[in-house]
Amino acid sequence: MSFNPQKMANMIVNECESIEQRCEGYKKRLVDVIVEILTLEKNNLVKGTYIQQKINEACKDAGDFLAKKREII
Repeated sequence: MSFNPQKMANMIVNECESIEQRCEGYKKRLVDVIVEILTLEKNNLVKGTYIQQKINEACKDAGDFLAKKREII
């Protein structure tokens, strides 16, 4: 089975559309974070870098975005 990046991107965007809009810009931010993680994974395959910390930071940034928009922080 071959990997089709365009098909994967379309699937991700479609799934994100079905997620509850918790605040203005939430769905877009979610897609941006997923794209960032996939890019990190792709680069990891090419360069063999350690990416767990970068993924953790991307997820934390997304959580901070939601918290700030919902005025939790």
